[in-house]
Amino acid sequence: MKRMKDIKHTIFLMAAAALLVLAACGSEDQSFGESTGGEGVVGAISLTRASANGSVSIDGGYATLTVYAYTGMEESGSAVFHYENGEWQQANTLLMPKENANFIGVTGTGTPFSFTLPADQSTMSGIFAADLMTTKRTPLDENNLLSLEFCHRLSRVTVNISEYGAEFGGTMPTVSNVSVQSAASVALSYADDGTITVVGDQSASVGITPYGSQTDGYEAIIAPKAAGEQLLSLLVNGKLLTANATTDIESGKSYTFNLKVGKDYVALDPITIGSWEEPAVITGNTTNIALPEVTDAQAGIFIHYADGDADNVDNLKLDDGASQTIEHIWKSGVATPHIVIYSPYAEDAAYDGTVVLTPGTDYRYASINADGSRTVSELLGGGTTLSVGGAYRHVLGRLTLIFKSDGGTDITPDAVALNNFYESGTLSLKSGAVSTSGNRIKENTITEWDDLAVVPQTVPQYGDIVTAVYGGKKYIYTPREDFVISSGEHVTLTLTIPETSTRSTGNIRRMKGTITIEK
Repeated sequence: MKRMKDIKHTIFLMAAAALLVLAACGSEDQSFGESTGGEGVVGAISLTRASANGSVSIDGGYATLTVYAYTGMEESGSAVFHYENGEWQQANTLLMPKENANFIGVTGTGTPFSFTLPADQSTMSGIFAADLMTTKRTPLDENNLLSLEFCHRLSRVTVNISEYGAEFGGTMPTVSNVSVQSAASVALSYADDGTITVVGDQSASVGITPYGSQTDGYEAIIAPKAAGEQLLSLLVNGKLLTANATTDIESGKSYTFNLKVGKDYVALDPITIGSWEEPAVITGNTTNIALPEVTDAQAGIFIHYADGDADNVDNLKLDDGASQTIEHIWKSGVATPHIVIYSPYAEDAAYDGTVVLTPGTDYRYASINADGSRTVSELLGGGTTLSVGGAYRHVLGRLTLIFKSDGGTDITPDAVALNNFYESGTLSLKSGAVSTSGNRIKENTITEWDDLAVVPQTVPQYGDIVTAVYGGKKYIYTPREDFVISSGEHVTLTLTIPETSTRSTGNIRRMKGTITIEK
């Protein structure tokens, strides 16, 4: 959104030298600035606005300007200017201190040292009222003339809705109650080198109603703000959503953001940052995700932001392959997210961060920045590539059963079943912890028993965990201690089916077992 900047009138107010001397001194013998009362009159004032192409005249939309005279920090007088009939008119005389005089110009209702932001910026007059401009402390020049150059002191934010989520099915949702968050007021300070610092009062905030619309974008003038602080709130089909600033918002700069609107989220992507007159284009947030090798299932990236908000996560689906490029809008460059690459992708993990594990599927997991020690900017390292920095670990355990005769010959049972194994488990993407869920299945007949994916668990001792039928006879295996299958471990259980056995109860014969474990 571009504000009208067609200015036709340059402000240059002059008073005749003779009148200036008479008004200031009352005598032809006295020089400018000297009077019996210790003060003089400033009569020649040039007011301009700084721009990328040099100084230009000030837009009349500001309605009023005030020029203050100071000796040190003490104000000695002020003059108000009104914009009338296409020109700025001085409404009253500006008195000048006798010695060490300097001057500060301010637009609108501000003072040189403080300003309260208007909450209603829904009209252009509201935008002008919020756009605080001031000058530096400026003395008279050698010809006793005053030239003041105004600069923007707050921050301009423009938000354009660039995309709606696919979940809306191509129908534009209703966006309403848009509010831009800002400190309610600012304080200005002036350093000896001419630097002006603007600091927002963090003890009080205001929700600003911006200028614009859903189709044309929104504009607001706000106090400087740090990345990660809330910038925007809005209703999407009646649901309240918020977005945080993705970059520091500094005094005197203009920021344009693209806003992606989803059913349950909104995301800001800065596209331009720079001076108000000549913004500089910055790159978007396209990130190359260097995945561990995975070709058997689609992967997902789960991002949990360490901000105390349990729902503040991203869950993105990636295509098959060893390396992917995704366009991801990070919530903030200074956020410290825990990033998980996992496989296969689970759509229902978007909010609670847990994935239900079903035996038979090889779930994998890799973690980045789990301790939250690095920011997004540090993770990217100034580039656009994010590396997992390690291989996937297998989440489930693996179980292989081998059946042998007394003589060591491999044999194939007629039927095999697992007993007392949990039927499912859960993986917490936020912590990487795996827990069991569901019931222990009493008897689960299997047709393949080489490299089974099993939920990590401890099977109690003295339970009949494997049943095999061979030669019309039934055999069972009962471990003498807890049988443990851990996440990522490959457990091989070699079972011996005796041709003759004295270890039997009724028609049930017992197998001997040997366990080997590979990490």
